[in-house]
Amino acid sequence: MTGTWRAEHLFNLGQAFKTMQFLDDRIAEYDKKVSEMFASLADASGNQPPPASSNETKTSSKERGNSEVKANIFQFMGFDMTSIPGIGYATAAIIAAELGTSMDSFPNEKHFASYVGLAPTLGTSAGKKVRQRKRCKNTSRVGRALRMAASSLYRSQTELGAFFRSVARRVDKKAAVKATARRMAHMIFRGVRYGKDYVDHGAEAYEARLRERTLKTVKKLIKSYNINSSELTIAFAAA
Repeated sequence: MTGTWRAEHLFNLGQAFKTMQFLDDRIAEYDKKVSEMFASLADASGNQPPPASSNETKTSSKERGNSEVKANIFQFMGFDMTSIPGIGYATAAIIAAELGTSMDSFPNEKHFASYVGLAPTLGTSAGKKVRQRKRCKNTSRVGRALRMAASSLYRSQTELGAFFRSVARRVDKKAAVKATARRMAHMIFRGVRYGKDYVDHGAEAYEARLRERTLKTVKKLIKSYNINSSELTIAFAAA
């Protein structure tokens, strides 16, 4: 660094640097302990470890360390949560630490999504009127982690990314984050409970399915209201 510095400023900067080093050392110790605990859980699970990645030698030492922990989480959970777009090592570690390896406590994926605070809010009574009710604040770390993961998918060219944008167009971005996080929770439940792998079909495949469903809906509406082709032509011309 070059410039004119007062002595007290340099002293404060030095103390801040030492504090940062101290915190980095403590975080490294925590990371090491977490890695050891996940490794012991993986060994005790009796499951086969995942196949080694061919690109492992090209990654940095930190990435290799994270990949080892991800492999351990995969082994004792029985499902690779990081295969879901938006979910990385940190999110997978939070879910594994908070929930463990069993989903037997939840009857189905909807109960699981409700437990982590991602169930849709119902504001109607018998479908007739909106009723105001006090919302309870859910403090689930899993729910917060999945919301953060979902919020990163806005520009993702994946099936989940296309779903996010579809909901955002119809409602808003906040609702899209929650809806996408809920869908991710469903995928995690199916993977851990039933061993169902996540398969991404891409954004184009999702858009094609959405277009097909929309066409079916439009055809049903046209048939139910008995709209003929001349009326459609007039309507499109007016639009």
